[in-house]
Amino acid sequence: MKREWEERFSKSLFRSAAEATSTGNRLSVVDVGSGTGDALHLLEGALNHHRRPPVIDYLGLDLDPDMVEVARDLHRDRPRVEFAMADIRDGVPDRPTQLYLASGVPYSHLTREELTAVLADITATVRRHRTRSVVVLDVLGRYSMEWEPYWDFDRWTYAMTFFQGGEPAPEAKMSFYGQSDLATVIADGTRHGGLLPVRVEYFDRSIGVGRHTVTGAFNPALPPYRELVNRLFAGDVTVALPDLRIEDPCGEAPPEVLNFFTGFATRWNERLWHCAEVESTRWASAASRTRLARQLRDVEFSAQRGLGAGHSLICLLHLDGSTR
Repeated sequence: MKREWEERFSKSLFRSAAEATSTGNRLSVVDVGSGTGDALHLLEGALNHHRRPPVIDYLGLDLDPDMVEVARDLHRDRPRVEFAMADIRDGVPDRPTQLYLASGVPYSHLTREELTAVLADITATVRRHRTRSVVVLDVLGRYSMEWEPYWDFDRWTYAMTFFQGGEPAPEAKMSFYGQSDLATVIADGTRHGGLLPVRVEYFDRSIGVGRHTVTGAFNPALPPYRELVNRLFAGDVTVALPDLRIEDPCGEAPPEVLNFFTGFATRWNERLWHCAEVESTRWASAASRTRLARQLRDVEFSAQRGLGAGHSLICLLHLDGSTR
């Protein structure tokens, strides 16, 4: 699922962000919450279709010293790749940066006030260095089906139960965003930073296959869609297609979110019905199940509207300080 679905989606966004900032054959990147450099791997994979991919000057920032140490060891033979232990709330690096990268919802660890201040700092840095930059904001979507019972709250204690192992799941107070929530923070942050955005784009990632559809940690009534679609990708003919059916959520949410889910569920369920019809006249095969998994992925990618209706809400914030 991660490779076939989430990474594919992230790569498309990273490619778009990088190409929007390109001023030649070099790309300067600061990766917020870099971990061991997964986002760098995705970015390079997204750009490898270019005949001459840009040379990436990369700085990864992370609060966890162990992560930083592992990342440095993994990339020790790469002179243009650096990792540093840093808290983005203490200030962004004062250097020209074309791409502020993020993955794994690092900005959800911040309060809204903290994120506003960070965006003001990034915007002021872009303005000061006269760069054309894109900021990738990756946060938890407020209206994911995974935590429908929590839709009334914009910040709550999130247990990371998807981690493997016998230890108790790590917990953290996290912020959750719909599009309008994040738009307000962006407007306030960029205004304080002294540079209005050129363009703001919003995307939902993992609408029907969020990782907590499997754990059931926040919405136990939800079917394990992620596990079932993984089995489809593997060609499993024993998956009962009705188990994949999506029902309209009934939680409290803005009308545009509820309307989105109605349309999304209709398109998703139509693909299930069509597959079931075809298999009723022939037979279920590994090929038909893998094809269905890809069709469901296409439904999600084409239907998403960046409303905060997926596990992650990702924003591409385009800033241009070059014409100031």
